[in-house]
Amino acid sequence: MLSGEIVFRKIGFIGAGRMATALASGFVKSGKLATNQIIASDSDSTCRGRFQAAIAGCTVSESNAQVAGEADLLILAVKPQFAQAAIKGIDLSAHESIVVSVMAGITAGTLENWLRTKRIVRVMPNTPCLIGSGAIGVAISQHVEKRLFDSILDLLQSVGRTTIVDEKLLDAVTGLSGSGPAYVLSFVDSLIRGGVQSGLPVESARTLAIHTIRGSVDLLEQSGLQPGELIAQVTSPGGTTLRGLDVLRDRGFDEAVVQAVCAATQRAAEMAATYR
Repeated sequence: MLSGEIVFRKIGFIGAGRMATALASGFVKSGKLATNQIIASDSDSTCRGRFQAAIAGCTVSESNAQVAGEADLLILAVKPQFAQAAIKGIDLSAHESIVVSVMAGITAGTLENWLRTKRIVRVMPNTPCLIGSGAIGVAISQHVEKRLFDSILDLLQSVGRTTIVDEKLLDAVTGLSGSGPAYVLSFVDSLIRGGVQSGLPVESARTLAIHTIRGSVDLLEQSGLQPGELIAQVTSPGGTTLRGLDVLRDRGFDEAVVQAVCAATQRAAEMAATYR
């Protein structure tokens, strides 16, 4: 055990794809874990190779059962549609291990039935975890001791900002921050295309768009103001910003974003229903 209060001896990943690699890399880079505390399995040899290259000194395996048997913190990081097959035959009823699921749409109750354990924490990370800037929803668990839950939070905070919610709200987390990067990137792409259409070279438009988004978000976070208050500060009567905002409002931009979050939330709930 290195820095912090991490109490787990061995962290196991079932699934060694991009999200698993991002999480494991963050845990190691933060000093929370040593590489020899990490073991991962995946049916894809390419994924295993990439994971091992990124976390030199870890152990990789083809056997999900081996990982489940060795880990006292088991992270399920496979695609939801492959989850049941990946954990088939794994029975944790006699284990003290804790399961962390980063899969959308599969409830803790379903995982309890599959794995024969109640010691489950559901987590919804997003792709910016790949660079340590994630937004991570974490469901409250009544079956995991506080010190262990806190240790899981400490690990997750090495790859992003955590927010604790009731499990019933994880679908909304999926709709907002899980899918949200795609919405934001769509907006950035539109800013770039608008800049190019207005005469800017594409690289100039890209740079301006990226730093406009970054600066606006930093301003929102650091100012403590609400988005509407900051919009008012940059919007002058009869000015350029108001003209642009009028177009966005006329085209239903605000409501479209709201409905995108709601639609993704609904889809997450539909996915959950298929695994019950």
